[in-house]
Amino acid sequence: MTVYATKLAKLKVEPIENECAKCGTVHTMDMHVFQKYRTVLGMPLFPTNKTGVALCTHCMTASKRRQMTPDLIKAFNKVKSQTHMPLWTWAGSLLIGMVIAYSLYFHI
Repeated sequence: MTVYATKLAKLKVEPIENECAKCGTVHTMDMHVFQKYRTVLGMPLFPTNKTGVALCTHCMTASKRRQMTPDLIKAFNKVKSQTHMPLWTWAGSLLIGMVIAYSLYFHI
């Protein structure tokens, strides 16, 4: 069992109107936005950053953030700004904070 890990949560999939760099088709691109978060013993501790992948549904080519063209980066930033981090990614930090507050309050 992994003690400390990084995981991804899919936030949004949105079609974008960009041209695929490989096959040249237009209106076949989807932008996938993910939230990275850290876990301890499988419990989400805190979110880190958002990442994305542009996927052409015609030729099934995926472009990671570092491989995106400037137009795809602009589309990624637009979609990323429309997504919000899920509150459940803070569950572990909240639980640890509650345990510390409880122990300080009752002097355990």
